[in-house]
Amino acid sequence: MDEGIAAGARARQLALLLGIGLTTLQRWRRQFAGVGDVVDRRKGSHRYVAHRLSEEERQRILLTCNEPEFAALPPGQIVPILADRGLFIGSERSFYQVLHCHGQANRRGNCHSSGSAEGPQTDPGSCCALNIRSTSGQSTTSSIRRWMAAPSSS
Repeated sequence: MDEGIAAGARARQLALLLGIGLTTLQRWRRQFAGVGDVVDRRKGSHRYVAHRLSEEERQRILLTCNEPEFAALPPGQIVPILADRGLFIGSERSFYQVLHCHGQANRRGNCHSSGSAEGPQTDPGSCCALNIRSTSGQSTTSSIRRWMAAPSSS
């Protein structure tokens, strides 16, 4: 880059040739030359938060959630149970954060999956609607309802 500019090329044309913006080219030249402010300015919180959970508190939440009594319960049920006993380890949100960090925030304990392997159950007495289009190609649709009666087994 510097060689091209020293040979008389314009910075804007060099940036176009490289397929980058002019400000990117200028920033790269400063960084590689070590001139000026070369501090990483990417966003992100590097500050100390006073109310952040300590490692000891995080371990206590994790151990509590993994006790046999609470292993099948979500944090929304664990925290009130502990509160009834007069214990406060952390908020419900703190429990979720710690569990998520350790890969345990998904369905906990003996709960079933959300999806059913079986299709929808149809009741023999349910109503079925059939749409029939006319053969002339018109968009008129008529609905026919059939009531299916289950045979009585008495």
